[in-house]
Parts: sequence; C-alpha cells; structure tokens
Amino acid sequence: GGNVNDTVSLISSTGTCSNPLQNPSPCGGGASGHISADSEGVYYVNSSCLEGVGLLQLCYRGAGDAVFDTTGLSARVQAHATSFTVNDARGGGGLRGQA
Repeated sequence: GGNVNDTVSLISSTGTCSNPLQNPSPCGGGASGHISADSEGVYYVNSSCLEGVGLLQLCYRGAGDAVFDTTGLSARVQAHATSFTVNDARGGGGLRGQA
C-alpha cells in the first residue's frame, strides 16, 4: 500500500509524468487522474477513466514532492480479462482465477 499523502496516476506509455497536460488531475483522455491512497493505504482507480485499451505507465508523487516522476512500471489495459487476482487489502487472503 501507499501512504495517505502519496499520489499515483496512470498515463499513456509515451507521456511524461511531470507534464500536467499529459498527467491531468481529473481523469480523462486515457489518464486515470491523480489517485490518493485511502486511510488503509489502498489506491482505487475509476475504470471509466481508462477508456479503451493500451499500455499505460505508473507515475508517482510522494507527499513532499512537487511533481510526479515515472516509476518504470507499466500496465496493459485490455478489452477483456484473461486472469484476475483479488487480494484483501489487509492481507486476509485472496482469490485467483484465469479465463
């Protein structure tokens, strides 16, 4: 999980995390918007913000940082699920499946 004041976002793999036009605060244009961790350190992404499919990169801004930076991590958004993993945020188990 993350710290409550840390922020992450998912943007185009060709975008620049520190560019507010390519990494906007509200979601849209294939970007997730800025997502803060909840009180338990869990991040929730509104799936309607990530319309379409493609390769996205994960951006991160720590509580004391002025701008976002790239993490080197990416995520591929697909039109359908090929597998899934559901983990309890508090470590109480989980569920895995594959299509």
